[in-house]
Amino acid sequence: MYLYNGTTLLDQVSGSSIGTDGVATFDGFNVKIAKNSSVRFTVTTDILDAAANAYDTLRLNLNGYSVEDEDADDVFSSTPADADGILAD
Repeated sequence: MYLYNGTTLLDQVSGSSIGTDGVATFDGFNVKIAKNSSVRFTVTTDILDAAANAYDTLRLNLNGYSVEDEDADDVFSSTPADADGILAD
């Protein structure tokens, strides 16, 4: 799975790194976002189609995210109610 900011690849997680819970964690990247502006992130994946695969459905959910300032201090951490990915004051 790949995480992009526009056309810039920020992070990637190999299928072998995804646990049995199906969670992929993207971390270790920095994106500066100006106050009162927005940024769109995109997740893409490569899918292998094989007869041995039991499922034909891929589901992506945003389970959580956090935002830090330039000093690595927490600015925002999501809750389940924030799953739309929109940060609000």
